[in-house]
Amino acid sequence: METLTRLRHAQKRIFKAQRRLVVAQALFWPTVVLASTGAVAAAVMRYRGRETENLPTPVDGLPHL
Repeated sequence: METLTRLRHAQKRIFKAQRRLVVAQALFWPTVVLASTGAVAAAVMRYRGRETENLPTPVDGLPHL
């Protein structure tokens, strides 16, 4: 009986570890997707903001190269 008790206890520990692993994997991919979407959106907003800025014009009116 003691062997069966130890086996059941070990089985419960294994199931608990597997459950934690499944939850961690289930939360990992949505986090990756949301983070990458946010990074792309931030990059787009940053570069879009640069396009609308006017280029500085020289004070004397002559183009400077």
